[in-house]
Amino acid sequence: MKKIFNFIITITLVLLLTSCGETYYVNFYVDNEIIDFVEVKKGKQVEEPNVPEKSYHNFIGWFNNDELYDFNTKVKSNLDLYAKFEAIQYTYKFIDSDGSILKEVKADMYSVIEAPQNPKKPGYTFIGWDKEFMYLTEDITIQAQYQELVLEGSVVSILGDSISTFYDSQSSVNSIYSGTNQFYYPIYSPTVKSAEQTWWYKTIEGTNTVLGTNESLSGSDMVNSGSTNKRLDNLGLNNDPDIVIIFLGTNDNVNGHTIEKFKSAYESAIKNIKTKYPGVIIFCCTLGYSAYTGYYYTEARRQAMNKVIYELVENYDLGLIDFATTQNATNYTQCLGDSLHPSDKGMEAYSATAINAINEYFGKN
Repeated sequence: MKKIFNFIITITLVLLLTSCGETYYVNFYVDNEIIDFVEVKKGKQVEEPNVPEKSYHNFIGWFNNDELYDFNTKVKSNLDLYAKFEAIQYTYKFIDSDGSILKEVKADMYSVIEAPQNPKKPGYTFIGWDKEFMYLTEDITIQAQYQELVLEGSVVSILGDSISTFYDSQSSVNSIYSGTNQFYYPIYSPTVKSAEQTWWYKTIEGTNTVLGTNESLSGSDMVNSGSTNKRLDNLGLNNDPDIVIIFLGTNDNVNGHTIEKFKSAYESAIKNIKTKYPGVIIFCCTLGYSAYTGYYYTEARRQAMNKVIYELVENYDLGLIDFATTQNATNYTQCLGDSLHPSDKGMEAYSATAINAINEYFGKN
């Protein structure tokens, strides 16, 4: 009887030990921090935990090293399982008025939406986007908005030097300065004897616009004079201008001003004109070639100044009247009446360039 009892006890212990088996640990990590662990007997399956949450991300699954873990697998060793997430992404798209894509970006949720450079449309001015935007929270399409430009009847003011002057007490149209040595035309030009022959008058006539103020002063430059408040205020003497044409720089070259000073003064003038006359359209004129070598004038400085003008036109979305292409090293003698001032033929060439540039900007070509 005792032997039978001992046998039963032995069998029971064996069964108990077998039933207990070997135990393993399964650790669950989120962003490399352990959030839970469970004990699993050898040969058993670990139960998948609740889906973890992470702001602005979707849960992909639990991974063992680089492989998605299969919870139907029997546990045979200790395990470290890592939650893997994927950032929620949306697409933002900027389109032009015709539906063409200006910019398209797929980015993480709450990324900053960055607009492209303001688009251009001949005959129109860009006035903004059709939606407010800051952070990406959904797929979004944002369209450019424009306002049609009206050229006819627009008030045009000129900011220039002697090349753009004309004063004659008998003339019905003049630049505003009448003092001795404040104007060049008509007294020093053998071929330009009436305001109707000047490039600016021909330009205004050819674009069906109206002269506001011709604020041109002989000997003036951008650095010392052109960017001053007094001269910029004068641009609005006869109604606020819709268009301002800046044609300065020749005397900055003659006076030997540095490119840095020229750029700073020119940029200041642009900003102040925009502030004084909201909605104004600014056209900047480049400087034509000349063989002149007097004072501090150099060809290298002219080219550097033109580069500044091109950059400012691009950066501030301005109009460009490229006299540098009109008067070049090949034809400059046909354009000039002296070393720096255009003749009547030069005035015709200048006006043709200006009219074409303005019409193109306003979508008239």
